[in-house]
Amino acid sequence: MLNKEKFVDLIAKVSEVFGKDLSQEAIRIYYEVLKEYSYDQIERAFYLILQTHIYNTFPKPAEIIEAIEGKQTERSLAAWQTVIDTVRKVGHWDSVSFDDRVIHNCIEALGDWEWLCGQTKDELKFVQKEFERLYTMFSKHPREAKERLIGFNERKNLQGGHKPEKEPERIGDILKHAKQLTNNGRSQPDSIQN
Repeated sequence: MLNKEKFVDLIAKVSEVFGKDLSQEAIRIYYEVLKEYSYDQIERAFYLILQTHIYNTFPKPAEIIEAIEGKQTERSLAAWQTVIDTVRKVGHWDSVSFDDRVIHNCIEALGDWEWLCGQTKDELKFVQKEFERLYTMFSKHPREAKERLIGFNERKNLQGGHKPEKEPERIGDILKHAKQLTNNGRSQPDSIQN
């Protein structure tokens, strides 16, 4: 949890740079909205905003969150790239479990894990657009997601009345991936195959 005293000190310094006096109530609201983030994340976000913010207004909490997490389009593109990387690495044989459960909702809405892995290069262009649209929608309107996306081996075992032979492949942290995309430019996958 965010250290309140350090946060108040940081926001006071930043508000001084912007030439704005924030009331205690405004600082409390900023703290409540941002308290799930670490001090380091918020400090980096403020430095990024100070480097790029061209207006004289003090940044709203949503701008700070965007500086921490990236824009929605960056997050949906990063999620898609994570999915493509996983398809290449794992394929349709094994089940997968993404840390970002929004990905599960998107893939379930599109078809399922095996279906996605079977798409051709040309089909993926259309699938990507729909995935990114769904990712934005499910991010804004979360819903319960399955714990795993079933691969061929697990599906066959379940159909035969057997338990899965192994745990799903765990795939993590799209926010880290989003920052890599932001730093390295936007890459589009050519094909799902190696």
